[in-house]
Amino acid sequence: MVYIQKGGCLCQSIRYEFFGEPVGMAHCHCSDCRKASGSAFATVVGIPLSGFTILQGEPKGFSIQAESGNVVTRCFCSQCGSQLYSKNPKAPDVIWIKAGSLDDSNWVKPALSIWTSSAQPWSVIPPETHNFPKNPTFTG
Repeated sequence: MVYIQKGGCLCQSIRYEFFGEPVGMAHCHCSDCRKASGSAFATVVGIPLSGFTILQGEPKGFSIQAESGNVVTRCFCSQCGSQLYSKNPKAPDVIWIKAGSLDDSNWVKPALSIWTSSAQPWSVIPPETHNFPKNPTFTG
């Protein structure tokens, strides 16, 4: 199924849209996602970068070396601080949309919970997700 979705920041200064089949949906419990989201975890939707377009505004980016060793760039609105998406050079063709920035996130169904080794003891990890203590690795 191909989704065409729009989203943006709280103050509406930044608007984006994307189309394409999501490549993954996850709850991330790493300490960086917790701090960036101000919550127990971040819910993200991976989509092909080729289908992503900024319609309005200019997000700011902050890059940091994550615990995984990857450099992650988190993009946000400089006016209201809303987290919008993140990028990782290990997966240059994918952008990870913050589900909370979507206009409609009813269709989001995370199948993974990652960095569960960093999850807070008071955070509930959905039993229906595939759980990974750190980043998942797939062989095929």
